[in-house]
Parts: sequence; C-alpha cells; structure tokens
Amino acid sequence: MKWLLSIICLILAALLAYFMEDVERIMTSWGLAWTFSKGLIYFLLFIASVFSGWLLGGLLAGKKKGLKWILLLLLGGTLFGFGFYRYPIYQGQFANDYKKVDLKIEGEKYDLIILSLPNCPYCHETVPLIQRLKTREKELKIAYAVFTKEENKLGSYAEELKGAAEVFRAWDYFSQTQGEQLLRDARHAFPAFLVLEKETGRLYKGDGFGTRALDELENR
Repeated sequence: MKWLLSIICLILAALLAYFMEDVERIMTSWGLAWTFSKGLIYFLLFIASVFSGWLLGGLLAGKKKGLKWILLLLLGGTLFGFGFYRYPIYQGQFANDYKKVDLKIEGEKYDLIILSLPNCPYCHETVPLIQRLKTREKELKIAYAVFTKEENKLGSYAEELKGAAEVFRAWDYFSQTQGEQLLRDARHAFPAFLVLEKETGRLYKGDGFGTRALDELENR
C-alpha cells in the first residue's frame, strides 16, 4: 500500500512539474489573482516534490535515516528542479515597475495599450496573455498601438487577437510629439505597456509588467 501511495504521489508531482504553466492558466481562469496563482504553483510543486521524495526515499532506505535524507534531496530536488527548468522564474514576472508619463489623450480612452512593432516576436508573444486578461475582465478596453506607417502591417495582430483587443497605428492615435516621447521613454524596447489614467499614464517596459501590475490593473 505504501509503495502504491508513493508511486501515485511521484506521478502526480511529475505531472505537476511538467504541466505547471497549464495548471497556472486554469487557476487564473478560475479568477484567482495573477500573483497568487504564480506563487501558488511553485509552492505546490515544492510540497509535492518533498512529499513524494520523503515517501519514496523512506521506502527505499528502510531504517537508514541518513540514506533517507539523501534520497529525499535527490528525488525531491530532481522533481522540483525539473519543474523549475521547464517553468523558470524570469526577471520581472512578479514586477510592477513603471514610469509616470504626462499624456492627455483627445480620442477614445483605453485602459491598456500595448506599444508594438509590426514584426516583433516578443510583441506577438503577449497575445495569449491579453486574451486571458480580456476573458477575465471583459469590461477592460485594450488596444495594440503599432508603430508603423503601413496599414497592411496590422493584420497579423488582428488575426491573432480574435477580438480581444483593437489594433491601430500608433501615429493615428498619438500625436507626433506624444509618439516620439513614448518611444524615448520606452527606450525603443518593445513591447511596452501603457496603462492610461486621466491625463497621465503608467508606462511599463516589457519586464516591468508582471503579475502585480496585472492585479493592480484589474483592481482599479
């Protein structure tokens, strides 16, 4: 019975390590906070790794306590390391780092604008996140402002987003002065995220818009 329980725990821990990102998506789809979901998934992986390592290590080591601790470290460490290797914590994942910018918008107001370039792979990688955000908060007004002068460069974003956000040329929305200032403030690092307020905005460079920024945006 103990062997069966140990094997089941080991399989569950291995599955959690392999599917961490999917489990986190499920948590956020349930409405759990972004920061809580990301932190919880690492905590669960740690507990599952230690518990399965403790059970299996104890059975393999018998009465040899020293060997039991060695096996716990090896088995538990391997499981946790595997999950962390597949789903590492990058700089900025929990961030909420922004710069205040003066920005008086004359046109339609949006809650969040993603400043992008036409052929920017990192910009396109934000699409699944924005789709999840829009699913959670349907009232949020989100748009991609693409810094291009060619209309035909917008199509790929519109196709990928599938209605989760509007797409337009940055120069059609911002004045020339505003656009140039945003480029300077973002230091031409794309994507950048602009959270609009009354006559100001919060400008996040890519690694500054983490889970705490998402939570704050939803809780405004």
